[in-house]
Amino acid sequence: MPTARSRSRDVALDAAADDSGALRAALGETASWRTQAEALARELVARTVGSRETLFDVQRAFAILPPGSPAGDSLFRLAEALPRIPDRPSRIAMLADRVPALRGWRAAAALPFAGLAMNAIGRQFVYAETIATALRRAGRARPARRFSFDMLGEGARTAADADRNFRRTMDAIRVMEQLGAREAVWRERLEVSVKLSSIHPRYDAASYAQVRGELLDRLKQIAGRTAAAGIGLTVDAEESERLSLQLDLFEALAADPALDRWGGLGLAVQAYQLRALGTVDALLEIALRRR
Repeated sequence: MPTARSRSRDVALDAAADDSGALRAALGETASWRTQAEALARELVARTVGSRETLFDVQRAFAILPPGSPAGDSLFRLAEALPRIPDRPSRIAMLADRVPALRGWRAAAALPFAGLAMNAIGRQFVYAETIATALRRAGRARPARRFSFDMLGEGARTAADADRNFRRTMDAIRVMEQLGAREAVWRERLEVSVKLSSIHPRYDAASYAQVRGELLDRLKQIAGRTAAAGIGLTVDAEESERLSLQLDLFEALAADPALDRWGGLGLAVQAYQLRALGTVDALLEIALRRR
């Protein structure tokens, strides 16, 4: 069951989300910025249309095959899954399953071309296969950018899944720390992003009271390592029903005296959610208590 504090926060967030008048008031008068927003949207569309990027740029691919169509759905699933499948027979089976016209010997013949195309599209979703490769690619980015790396740990189903994802995150922080030690400028450009569901198999409302201590302990280990490395940590957003649990853990982490002098702690906010304003208010309260 959720803790008493997370339940009360759920009630407060829901009340804020239900108050549509408050949401409209928070937006304020829109005429002053609507014209600018529309101009920016037109500029972004024009840049996309005039782009010289590869034909397999994901926006172009999905413009031809919309994600809502059967072909677009297959394209999306192939782009996400095919680069991650290690063995050839499974890749062929996946291709034949998603593209019925390629069943039989055709799937094996088409695999090299499909692999190239899916890798090109997949790069829009997966920056690199390892943190070392990701950092090398980031070093070539111009202009210099900030990077928040997610180890792509899917929701852990078992303790073994959670342990593996936890180790990957800690290993990635170690690699970033070594780079930051060699080139201090990198410390301001790097952070790691972690999904709480990836580091514990029972991150849900029903189990939360029992596993809260275990989750918080793992989160403190990650935060402690990130703080020592001088880089940032973002607790990634997940399903909206987990928001109060996430805020409860984030608040406990922010109150840890060992992290007092570290300014790299953050939480991703889903701005499109009706609960967004209440979430920001809760985060501001947490931040003010850290001062």
